[in-house]
Amino acid sequence: MPEDAAATWGTGDMEWLCLVSCQVMKWSSGGKNVVERWGGTFNRLHMLLGFESNANDWPDFGSTFAIYAQGYFSIPAVPIRKAWFLAKRDAQPADKIAAAMGPIGPGGVTNCDEYFWGQGKTGPDISKAKIQGWWVLYYQ
Repeated sequence: MPEDAAATWGTGDMEWLCLVSCQVMKWSSGGKNVVERWGGTFNRLHMLLGFESNANDWPDFGSTFAIYAQGYFSIPAVPIRKAWFLAKRDAQPADKIAAAMGPIGPGGVTNCDEYFWGQGKTGPDISKAKIQGWWVLYYQ
């Protein structure tokens, strides 16, 4: 639940939180949109990844995500958000909808296209006090 997470997620040094949970990032739920529900959990958290639809908890999904995020033999690493969406494409049914969201900081800075450590650029920690907006993307 977003309210349970607001005081703890991202207050240390968590960069990405990936939830293979059904409808955890549904655009509208309980009379609130995804930003209204989850925005309060961001305080230095770079990105929240989940599903707008139901999701299948299949063993290949996590390993596929890791391969895309870290690279593997001839597969180059891609940004975290893209790795999540590619894993959805490859290891979830076609009707499932993956989601990603994160904060927009001063000067329009985001972590939307950051990579896993050592694979490319990573962005800054954006404190709750400096969040100026949100980006939210869905992929089916």
